[in-house]
Amino acid sequence: MENLWERLKPELKTVLIEKYKDLPNIFNELKEILENEKYYTRVPYWVYSDLRFFTKDAFGKLDIFFNNYFLPQ
Repeated sequence: MENLWERLKPELKTVLIEKYKDLPNIFNELKEILENEKYYTRVPYWVYSDLRFFTKDAFGKLDIFFNNYFLPQ
């Protein structure tokens, strides 16, 4: 089973890398949490909030459904 970082949709992953290039500590923490989790129901709220914030840039619309941020298993 893949971890959440591997399953994160490429569009969102690209936006995260670009937006956090000047904030490596936050990016590394977020990436580490996603790499250590296999289920999105166990992710801290701040990670969900950060990912939701960037869905408009990645997908062209604000997406509140957390499971839409990941590729299917």
